[in-house]
Amino acid sequence: RELIPIEVKYSKRPTLSHAKHLRTFMQEYPKAKRAFIVAQNEHDIMLDAAMIATSWKKFLHKTLDTLLN
Repeated sequence: RELIPIEVKYSKRPTLSHAKHLRTFMQEYPKAKRAFIVAQNEHDIMLDAAMIATSWKKFLHKTLDTLLN
């Protein structure tokens, strides 16, 4: 089973420096191959090959869509 760490940030422009704790988590749990920062940005931002910052609206919409369908 894959672990997917998710961290919520208030920032409109999340950067890799916002992902310090996600990186630590991914180092401690090798099953975590990707991670998400959920923030106020409008468009997805690839922070590195395994980490993406996505808007909370998009994240919520996709999560609810997956749960309800």
